Amino acid sequence: MHGKTTFILKDKDTGKTVDERVEHNIATNALRDIFDLPRTVVFSSNNTNLMTSYLPVHKNLLKGLVLFGENIPERKDDYFMNERYSITGTAGSAYTGTDPKRGTFNESASGAIENGYRLVWDFAPEKAIGTIKCAGLSSIHSGNRGASFSAGTMLANALDVTNASGSRLAALTGSTQGSYMMSRGDDLHYYCQYNSSTASITVYKYRAPDPDAIHLNTSANIVLLETKTISLPLKPSRIFANEKEGKLYIFDMNNSGSQKMRIRLAYMDIDTYEVKFIIEDPMETSVAQSSYTFCYAAFHNEQIYIVYNSDLYIYAVDGTLKKQYKLLVSSVTAMFLKDDKVWMCAKYSATQTLCYVLIEDEPVYLPNISMFDNYQLHENKNIHYPFVAANSGQNLFIMLRTDYLATINNLSEPIEKTDQHALQVRYELTE
Repeated sequence: MHGKTTFILKDKDTGKTVDERVEHNIATNALRDIFDLPRTVVFSSNNTNLMTSYLPVHKNLLKGLVLFGENIPERKDDYFMNERYSITGTAGSAYTGTDPKRGTFNESASGAIENGYRLVWDFAPEKAIGTIKCAGLSSIHSGNRGASFSAGTMLANALDVTNASGSRLAALTGSTQGSYMMSRGDDLHYYCQYNSSTASITVYKYRAPDPDAIHLNTSANIVLLETKTISLPLKPSRIFANEKEGKLYIFDMNNSGSQKMRIRLAYMDIDTYEVKFIIEDPMETSVAQSSYTFCYAAFHNEQIYIVYNSDLYIYAVDGTLKKQYKLLVSSVTAMFLKDDKVWMCAKYSATQTLCYVLIEDEPVYLPNISMFDNYQLHENKNIHYPFVAANSGQNLFIMLRTDYLATINNLSEPIEKTDQHALQVRYELTE
């Protein structure tokens, strides 16, 4: 993406141009990172996806203009404003209010150009008064903040970037379209939902778009390649994914009269949808459980891992208890595989979660793991900036930081805007 920016400063009384210049921008990696989609949250219910509100790119992701009173380092990966820099003015959508820093979008002057798009904003004489040394394109929310920039909404619903107010959270798990299970290669992603009452599992196979095929005026979409409902020979209670093997391990678990767990276990090949039993005749655990309610189950290296509240049991496939541990958490909320090890996590907060990793089947406690370290939660392991994790109670969510800079234009000479000047800023973006 290339940009040419024209700044036109006019005398408010005569309408004559007193300063006009053309500047060129650098593009940061903000858009690249946004379109490197977090696989775990590509889709929400009813087959909607986060591409819907992201495209075309100029509509929401680049429709915010921010004018700075100082130069900004031209670093492509350090693209958050984060209130580090003094702001002279902003502009996003059309605006007729009295905010002293906010300009308005010029709809008639904006539009598609050859191989790109033109964005135009106007600042009245009483708006954005001060020194302008740099300009940059951001989300429409950054442009709409005006003088209340520091108090503006910094996070938007990642599944709907058009909505950065009110209910902004989008749940990672439990959507009616199923939860993320695994990926095959770089572009094929599998989601599934299971139904115990009908003994079935529905798999949604998606192909993410090629980021190189997304252009300024593109309204592309992620493709649902296949929806497949498979009848199962057992009633699913939990599913555990092994991406390396391409298998979904399906647990059918219930309590017997002796308070012991009876387990059936099968796996489904994600490529062929073939289902095979590992344990067909119910395996009864060798000991009674302290609780009827299990949280999660996993199968790895021919062993079964079951968590009941804070108790971890490791069984052989014949039901023999091999090891038992008391965990320092009240309830495990997810189990997943990473680096050929079983991981468990619980108790979300905005900045940390509590994790265990099983090393030679010994639980190693890892407190204070950042939500952004990408390994503490199966449903969260693909999150990266500008996407961030958030929480509400015990539910994990994903949001998009909107205070990024997609372009940076350090002016060759500062512009001094007074209340005697009207300013127009034109961005012409091409590919």
